[in-house]
Parts: sequence; structure tokens; C-alpha cells
Amino acid sequence: MTKRVARMSSFSCREVEMNQNREKWIARRAYELWEQAGQPEGQEHEHWSRASAEWDARPSPSEPERPSWDDEE
Repeated sequence: MTKRVARMSSFSCREVEMNQNREKWIARRAYELWEQAGQPEGQEHEHWSRASAEWDARPSPSEPERPSWDDEE
């Protein structure tokens, strides 16, 4: 039972860390988008949503990298 709890808690810690990395990345990217847009007021949600979508579109580390059409000869 103790080993199972230890595995579950380490898994949860990894999940928390991955989520924190995601949130930090999205926050930085949303800030970049806000700056690029001229620092408008009242558009925080749009910048956050766009940054979140960009994160979600990235391939996961477990997935093989998607081939680029430019790589074809």
C-alpha cells in the first residue's frame, strides 16, 4: 500500500509540475501577444486563449515530431 501511495504522489507531483510549466508558458506568451498588440486594455482573455491554443497545438514530448511539408523533396 505504501509503494502505491508513493507512486501516486510522485505522479501527482509530475502532473502539478507539468501544469505549472504550461501556465508559466501561456502567461509569458499571452504577455508577448499583448505587447505585440500595443498593450490594449480589456483583451486579456483573447491573448490568454490564443496562447493556450498555441500550447495545445504543440506536439507532446511523447509524440514523434510532425513532418513538415517543406522537408519533402
